[in-house]
Amino acid sequence: MIVWRICKAARAAAAFDGEGARRNPGRWNHKGVPVVYCAGSLALATLEYFVHLDADDWPDDLVSIGAEVADDLLTDVVDARSLPSDWRDVPPPVALQNLGSEWAGSARGVALVVPSAILPNERNVLLNPAHVELRARVTIQAPKPFAFDPRMRKKPT
Repeated sequence: MIVWRICKAARAAAAFDGEGARRNPGRWNHKGVPVVYCAGSLALATLEYFVHLDADDWPDDLVSIGAEVADDLLTDVVDARSLPSDWRDVPPPVALQNLGSEWAGSARGVALVVPSAILPNERNVLLNPAHVELRARVTIQAPKPFAFDPRMRKKPT
């Protein structure tokens, strides 16, 4: 499976180190826990990045990076039906951060497949940068320039 990240070009070399998530808690991790948030498609990665954009901060220096994850590494899967009813809320429930942080700390897997809060029928994939097999079994592709379609920049009226 190819998973995707979008980030600023200056950060591309470190896009899979988990530092951003370690410094800033996310839906699936507590502060201090490094994970790499990826999307199951470039389209979903676009939406995931877009929902976090500030209307006044439109980046023009983005890249997309694909990473090939061996199918046998995608065995840890979270089913949305097993999550609390408020799992898509902002801020997310602590139960999700507990789940992802526990998974990362256990080092039992390289990849954790989770539902997207934006499109619950789509999948995001968390990678564990501390797992010994990440660098050996996940092939990170070269960054490619990425730009949002200008029509996405419409400001609310």
